[in-house]
Formats: sequence, C-alpha cells, structure tokens
Amino acid sequence: MRNEIKAILFQNIWLIALLIIAGGFVVYTKNNALDGDGVPPQELSSQSFRILDSTLTPRPVEQTIIIEPIR
Repeated sequence: MRNEIKAILFQNIWLIALLIIAGGFVVYTKNNALDGDGVPPQELSSQSFRILDSTLTPRPVEQTIIIEPIR
C-alpha cells in the first residue's frame, strides 16, 4: 500500500511541483497586487500622495468678490 502511494507521488512529482508553484504565484499576486504599470501599491501610494499634495497647494486667486447689500 505504501509503495503504491510512493509510486503515484513519484510519477506525479512534476504535477505536484507545478501546483505548488502556481499556488505560490497566486498568493504572491494577491499580496502584491500589481498595478497595470507594475508599480507595487506602497510605492504608488506615496507617489499619488505627492501628486495630491502638489495639486492642493494654495495658489493666489486674482478675483474680486463684490458683496452688495440686499434691498
């Protein structure tokens, strides 16, 4: 019985190795969900915060607000 199990495992060792590699790849891609350009999320978030900070910097506005009293 044990020899049969060993023989089946040894014959299918390439299939078992392929399943282990595929499982590791799935776990890797789930943990490091890559963006379309291949930038990991932690680098992407610091980049997007920098872009967001640069867009939110206050700029002088050349506007005159005229408030008229209600009659």
